[in-house]
Amino acid sequence: MILAHDIGTSGLKSTVYTPDGTLLASVTSSYPLFYGNEFEVEQNPNDWWNALCHNTQNIIEKVNKDDIKCVSFSGQMMGVVAVGENGEVLRNSIIWADQRAYRESEKLLDRFSSDWLYRLTGNPTTPSYSAPKIWWFKENEPHLYEKTVCFLQAKDFLILKLTGEFVTDYSDASGTGMFDLNEKVWMKEILDFMGIPEEKLPMVCASTDCIGTITHQAAIECGLLPGTKVIAGGADGSCAAMGAGVIEDEELFSYLGSSAWVASASAQPIFEREQRTFNFIHVDKEKFMPIGTMQSAGTSFEWIRSITASNQPNSLQWMNEQAERSPIGSNRLFFLPYLIGERSPIWDKHAKGAFIGLTPQHDAGHMIRAVMEGVALNLTWIYKCLAEQKTFRELWFFGGGANSKLWQQMLADMTGLPLKVPRLKDEITGMGAAIAGAVAIGELSQLADAKSWIQLEQIIEPDEKHFSVYQEKLAEMKQLYVALKPHFHLKVMDQHR
Repeated sequence: MILAHDIGTSGLKSTVYTPDGTLLASVTSSYPLFYGNEFEVEQNPNDWWNALCHNTQNIIEKVNKDDIKCVSFSGQMMGVVAVGENGEVLRNSIIWADQRAYRESEKLLDRFSSDWLYRLTGNPTTPSYSAPKIWWFKENEPHLYEKTVCFLQAKDFLILKLTGEFVTDYSDASGTGMFDLNEKVWMKEILDFMGIPEEKLPMVCASTDCIGTITHQAAIECGLLPGTKVIAGGADGSCAAMGAGVIEDEELFSYLGSSAWVASASAQPIFEREQRTFNFIHVDKEKFMPIGTMQSAGTSFEWIRSITASNQPNSLQWMNEQAERSPIGSNRLFFLPYLIGERSPIWDKHAKGAFIGLTPQHDAGHMIRAVMEGVALNLTWIYKCLAEQKTFRELWFFGGGANSKLWQQMLADMTGLPLKVPRLKDEITGMGAAIAGAVAIGELSQLADAKSWIQLEQIIEPDEKHFSVYQEKLAEMKQLYVALKPHFHLKVMDQHR
């Protein structure tokens, strides 16, 4: 058996698979987010470790721990976990959603060409990435920076706790903004400019590499056998591609969780002049994953849920019922899903969420549907950016959002593509990590063999009449963002005067 841990934004999910892709057990533990000012979002890495231990102890009540041959990982990307000499956490993790390092990001762009950075790292240079966040940490918390032995990502910290090794994999490294996508090395020019020694960064390996084995102390804490193999695994986006079976060119999938993305696979990185989309390294280290990611997808839904449905006994069912009663277009109500700024395709850290067009005739159902449409429209916008480079014939749909029949139909209607819905919608990232583990221990001969793990539940065909309506709504959404952009930026400038 392969035990996979997926470190998400709202919780850690642990799953156990057999080498033929059969899911045997699944346990999830949640943990909090900590918000500072409008740009600051953090988590305590020790919460991830406690969740791992809790989940593992529950898992081994359901399966024999003697049969668990390896542990593999998928994890949230673009964070900063500062650890000391003994592997101790020095502060909360600055996670992917954090945008505080905007000044450091601007300094990088003042020094280096944005096109040069984009084509070498595969990513636009923004505050979302680890490089400017580490620089912010160095400048603003120098006493802790000096104590830092290594900067890690979420899954890397848990690997350190299990094995004592400081490592990351190619896919997570490709999300830092300081890793050469093609040469697969840390970029000396960027590190020298920021004054960050490479010694503070981990060794980089393949997702299918065995990092080490579980130490005696870690075994006592988590409940697994000492000596169990620990596999590197990958970044959640790349593991999602692997778990979706998206390995070849022209294959496409969307994942809708707290954040959401649309991504493909490619033998080469895909660059575009406007830098609306970007590239990570795939779990298959010889391939790349062209992708566009939005910040607040499920987050927007959870926000409107807290406002409209907190007293409903079955809030998700109630929300979907209310939204289905609302007409397509939400009775001319628009929602911009930019609650914590936005990445693809607008790359605007100052963007804000907004309802536009509210009248006394609008009710909770209209607002819920407007939020769902706003999220799906932004994903469609990202899809159209990728479709300018390649032709796609179908779209796989995964994540918690894929459980919603309404969101399924929306995404099919907006993209005009047949939507393929799998039987296991919520397991994609953990499944990708498990596939890496199965290859690592020789249970699968190659990553592509795991395509058989994906079981199709149904295909949602797009409605042509709805397609034309949604294209008009997408065009209006773009216009509304452009009209409101000066207001978003003006408020930020006033705040920092």
